[in-house]
Amino acid sequence: MGLAFVACVCASGARQPAPALETPERGGDKRVTVGAPEVRVAVRTRPSDRISGTYVGDWGQLELVLDADGVTVHGAYGDAAATAGAEPVGTFVGDLRDGILRGRWCQGPAAGDADFRLKGEDGKATLDGRWRSDSTGTDDRDDDEGWRDDWDVTRIAGPAPFAAAAATAHCP
Repeated sequence: MGLAFVACVCASGARQPAPALETPERGGDKRVTVGAPEVRVAVRTRPSDRISGTYVGDWGQLELVLDADGVTVHGAYGDAAATAGAEPVGTFVGDLRDGILRGRWCQGPAAGDADFRLKGEDGKATLDGRWRSDSTGTDDRDDDEGWRDDWDVTRIAGPAPFAAAAATAHCP
């Protein structure tokens, strides 16, 4: 979750920093009490603030980690029933720009392209994903040839069995 820094005006009228606030999952207003009276502040999150985490969907669990640069995303994926320390089936590395995560997946000797669009459905962070194998013979992402539109995932609160693998994931 992203953090916000806000200022408050205390009862004495003195302006001082308020503590950092955790933003709600979807951004928006958050009520806080700083001494008296209650203060309402608006806190907005960027889509990139919500990308890191554990997702579950069409192909099991996917763990994504956003680098400190705010653009590069590393991931690892595997069995939906995996527990902590489990070996992932594959890895993902990509860049997040304008709510679209574009990158490469690798699974053993197989590899290819993957694109995810960040969405919010029913109050949950979801990624609408598509993928294709390198065997399609084209490097043009706008070419619809070979794309499969079945890598959709929803963020969950829960264990992150592939967190360590995701943080160091690479894909040639």
